[in-house]
Amino acid sequence: MGFSAWWCVAVAVRAWIGGVARWMNVGGDNAPATPPRSFRAWLVSTRGAFWIGLLLLLAASTGLEWSRLYRWDAALPGTAGGVLGYLGGPIAVKWLGFTGSALLGIAVMVLGLALAFRFSWSQLAERIGAALVALVESRRERREIAADDFFQGLFATALEDGELITAVRFPIPQRAAYMKFRQPASLFALIGVFVAQTASGVRVAVTGGGNGVFRHAGLEAALTKNFTSEAVAGVKIDASELNGDLHGSAEYRANLIGVMTQRAVAKALA
Repeated sequence: MGFSAWWCVAVAVRAWIGGVARWMNVGGDNAPATPPRSFRAWLVSTRGAFWIGLLLLLAASTGLEWSRLYRWDAALPGTAGGVLGYLGGPIAVKWLGFTGSALLGIAVMVLGLALAFRFSWSQLAERIGAALVALVESRRERREIAADDFFQGLFATALEDGELITAVRFPIPQRAAYMKFRQPASLFALIGVFVAQTASGVRVAVTGGGNGVFRHAGLEAALTKNFTSEAVAGVKIDASELNGDLHGSAEYRANLIGVMTQRAVAKALA
């Protein structure tokens, strides 16, 4: 079998290591129950599949050694690939050609390796891919951006080219509610207000009134002191920085912010 005989040594070492591992994992009644395996996994683990895989591996390896590694003849008592390669190699080359026999030998060798060494190429590729992804992620620079700094206007954020959001964290509020005034035609929020009372204070976020979502400092200060709908009534909403269009003027939106905030607070307290 030429140098392909070393496959027998490698398979024997693999079988010995597997036997030792099974012997060390024996735990009697304390051993965990073996989960049910698929038919394919059971078939691959049988002795018949092992011997078939070993024969395929040796046949393909000796054939490739005879047709491709004939320069090793000088280091061997016979021809490269031994008797098995001398018998199978010429037949494969005759019927499939030099390139075709090599492709068939590689395919059979891949199948034989999986059966003889009892592993899955797909699982191996998956593990290698997962390891490479983990390596890339571990070396990638990470940064945290506060929500106040993340939103920079309509359809604009603080993300740079190539950056992705991997996680979003926010404190669990003690109370929270969202109310919106629907635009009749599109049903989108003409004004939407989200109110959240947290341990660090009250947050009030407004959408539909300006160039993207924004927080209202005056409402937050009033509600931090007194989390009631009455506290909102005393806050003046400046309309000079709000949008105005055919659906509603800036003054109309300013009034809606106060109304929706009062309703959100009432809903949170309910």
